[in-house]
Amino acid sequence: MANPRNGLPPRPALEAWLCSCNGAAPLPRPADLPGGLRPRGFRLLCRQDLPAPEGPVFVGCARGTGRLLADWEAQGLSPGRVVAWDLVPALVGRSGAEARRLAAAAAAAGAALAAAALPPAERELPPLPRVAVLGPGGPGVARALAGVAEVVWIAPGARPGTGWKTLPAHPVRVDGRAGAFRIGLAAPHPVDPWSCVECGACARACPTGALDPELRFSPERCDGCGRCEAACGPAAALDLRRPPAVAADQVIWPRGSGSPGPGLF
Repeated sequence: MANPRNGLPPRPALEAWLCSCNGAAPLPRPADLPGGLRPRGFRLLCRQDLPAPEGPVFVGCARGTGRLLADWEAQGLSPGRVVAWDLVPALVGRSGAEARRLAAAAAAAGAALAAAALPPAERELPPLPRVAVLGPGGPGVARALAGVAEVVWIAPGARPGTGWKTLPAHPVRVDGRAGAFRIGLAAPHPVDPWSCVECGACARACPTGALDPELRFSPERCDGCGRCEAACGPAAALDLRRPPAVAADQVIWPRGSGSPGPGLF
């Protein structure tokens, strides 16, 4: 319908699509946002299959949404009409009010950039190879692979870091071939590190402390209640019946860190 004042079609509303990353970050309330900015809240935007918005849109967070943005471009949405930022690192750990204020400010700025068609959309290239780095020497290798591979560090003492995922578990063997490796673990671990969004919902839901925020799992403390699986929800990264193994396209097991064979599989 045309605008009765000037006869021109109405401008599409500015939108802010905000994701809590499975509850890891609080979302701003509509009252926190400037007038004219229409918010949409999601729990796991990276798992959604949604049509392209009608007008400029800000997307936060940008984790895993490259496929969605590419689909929108295929539907005809101009790349510059989408601004995608990963807000989770800046919001996690902050108080609810402070986090909502920061998210609202980012949404307002990002939506304004989208309305101006600058900058181009942040989108992912074709999927990066999934590389598992095993043993205590993982961080150095993971840093070297940052930006060229998706990396998970698997070791009993694995700790979270920038540029890689972690699975605190004991690798004992590697089977398979390039593009289809399988890393055997000494004991079952319920988390699929490739699907995990590191939101911490599972650890918060565990009543016995069998699973901690850094994904260390103590099977002797697990009572099988399934609350962690329910908290993980659509991320589908947690299964208490998961076999003790992790899939990977490539495996690096640095010499001197318990590797039974060559350092590169």
